[in-house]
Amino acid sequence: MRDNLAGLSFVDGALPLLRSLAREGIRTALVTFSRSAPDMLAQLPEVSSSIVATIDGTEARNLGISGRPQANLFTTAAERLHLDPSRCVVLGSQLHTGYLPDAFDPFAAAINVGWSHDRHSTEAKGSKVLNVDRTRMPHSAADIEGLAFPDVA
Repeated sequence: MRDNLAGLSFVDGALPLLRSLAREGIRTALVTFSRSAPDMLAQLPEVSSSIVATIDGTEARNLGISGRPQANLFTTAAERLHLDPSRCVVLGSQLHTGYLPDAFDPFAAAINVGWSHDRHSTEAKGSKVLNVDRTRMPHSAADIEGLAFPDVA
């Protein structure tokens, strides 16, 4: 199951999360190696103003920014947010496979939203990627904070 919008697919719960982050004033970046960032933003007018940085496959190719096994697209997004990666949480799907174990080390946290059977790969190799089942998709910044930093009161 996915949320669908004009032929674009999002992980279940992604659109409500984006809407929540927009209401909370959290600046976000849209990162995709597909060529769909402009289409996604055009279909999300209520959240597009909070998405202050984008990088997609077309731009990455034009700029020579490589994707996997490094997290260069996410680093570029952090730069465009004018933030050090250590102040950013990466939330996405398919972060658990294809990346080097230390690819997300520069970031505060990386949360892979997938299926419970996805728990192998990078997490087993010592990566800081936290695998969360799609049924536990965060709904707010507080949810993300609770997943990324469970020991912080």
